[in-house]
Amino acid sequence: MSVQKVLAILGLCAMLILCIGIFADIAQAQAKDPKNAAKSVDKDLAKRKGVSGSLAKGKKDEEKPKKATPVQMGIGVGSIFVMIAVLKWL
Repeated sequence: MSVQKVLAILGLCAMLILCIGIFADIAQAQAKDPKNAAKSVDKDLAKRKGVSGSLAKGKKDEEKPKKATPVQMGIGVGSIFVMIAVLKWL
C-alpha cells in the first residue's frame, strides 16, 4: 500500500469521526424532578425480590405476569426446528 492510500484512508476516517461527532445528538439524562419521583420508583423496585417481582409492573398486589400458553410454548419449540431447517438448507 502506498503512502498516498494510507493518508487517504486516515483522512476519510478522520472525516467520518468528525461527521459522527457533529451530527450525533447528545444523550440527555432524565430530567430533574423537584418531587424526586424517580428516586421513589427506584426504591420501590429495589425492595422487590426475584425476577418476576422486578419485572412486574405496578404494585405487588396488582396483576402478576401471565404464564405462557400451550400455543406460545409450541411456537417457541417449533421455532427451534425451523431455525435448524433454515441453517441446514440455506
